Amino acid sequence: MKKVLLLIVLVAAIVGGLKGFVYYKVTSQLDDAIAAVSPFVRISYEGVSSSLDGEVTVQGVKVNGYGNNLAVDIDEVAVTFPNLKTLLFIGDAVKKQRLPERMGLRLNHVRMDLQSLRPYMTMLLSQNQQPFQDYSLLGCGALEETDPLNVLQQLGYSELDNSMTVGYSWDRASKRMTIDSDFRWHEMTSSAVTIELDQIAALSAAAMMSQPELKRISINIEDEGYNARLVSHCAADQKVSNDEFITLHMALMKTALSEQGISLNERVFDAYRYYLEAEGALMLQMRPSNMQQLANLDMFKPSDIPGLLGLEIHMGDEVIRDIGFDWEERKFKQTMARLVEKPKAKEAPVDSNAKQRLEEISGPKFIEVKPSMLASQMHQTLRISTSDKRKLEGVLKKIDEERIFIDVPMGGGSATLPIRIADISLVKVKQ
Repeated sequence: MKKVLLLIVLVAAIVGGLKGFVYYKVTSQLDDAIAAVSPFVRISYEGVSSSLDGEVTVQGVKVNGYGNNLAVDIDEVAVTFPNLKTLLFIGDAVKKQRLPERMGLRLNHVRMDLQSLRPYMTMLLSQNQQPFQDYSLLGCGALEETDPLNVLQQLGYSELDNSMTVGYSWDRASKRMTIDSDFRWHEMTSSAVTIELDQIAALSAAAMMSQPELKRISINIEDEGYNARLVSHCAADQKVSNDEFITLHMALMKTALSEQGISLNERVFDAYRYYLEAEGALMLQMRPSNMQQLANLDMFKPSDIPGLLGLEIHMGDEVIRDIGFDWEERKFKQTMARLVEKPKAKEAPVDSNAKQRLEEISGPKFIEVKPSMLASQMHQTLRISTSDKRKLEGVLKKIDEERIFIDVPMGGGSATLPIRIADISLVKVKQ
């Protein structure tokens, strides 16, 4: 009995000593790292723990910037290795350019107050005078004209709260490496990416620099509240139902993409509607047929790219393989050119009579009418400009006290879009 008790005490002492050693080693390296960045940012933490299975966790991390309100709170940061030995001697392995067969990083609840990000957003917007339009806000009135932080605040968010995991594992027998990452913006959206690489013979620098074979890329995205809030907010702003707003938004997106020279087939828009309606996870999966082809994508037509990538879109149990994608290079280059400010050339005098004759023969003529006169233009083609800078063209199908309804082409058919009469700044009727 005494021998058993002695053994238990001995094991407890060894475990306690190992935990103490892990704590000392981790905190020493952590404190050195904090000291190195102390001239730029203040970092503190509440504690360090390890279960001796190769994982070490730092709790209660706080990051504060100097001279500003930037503050980041992290519930925990965890690093995972295959075993305790790898954890203790990871520094030596890295110096020898040898990686462990498995390693991961986990951050739980990284929180940032939106107001503390305001100076950085202002600086970013001031440096980018002509940013690409956020197509996800098309049709949402005032939200289209504001910056991302204002959008989040109007949707009811006060902070960003992110949890993430990043890691890899390597199977020696199959020579396959799997890289996994998972990002979750709590109450907003989540995404997960898996990349599989073959022909990884070893986890050395030389082997990693060789040309591995890309086997598969899988991207999962799912709404966790952001799309639902956005659609409800925009539908209420436009005084339409959620479904009517989604239809309007998608029609505007098709027009915007077309103006950039980009065309997508209806199956792609089916997947986008599925994501907007938050019906479930949406997965994009790629299984490239040939790495050499991928290295020379510029030699292929844009419409060939989905096939070369082996691209599939999974909507629940349904799989979309007929993915149509194309763009007009001329329009795309014109769009890029418009992003660069150029001095306006001095306009030459125009012969007014010649200009009028050109307009008469260049296509169908549209005459401006007052919105109050639209009741007499039923079933006529209208061109409409709205106060929130939308431009729409369609056939007038219905009108009531507050709205008109026009049919616009969509896919092989048409969709009926509601427009508030009060939002119409200009309307023309085709003659």
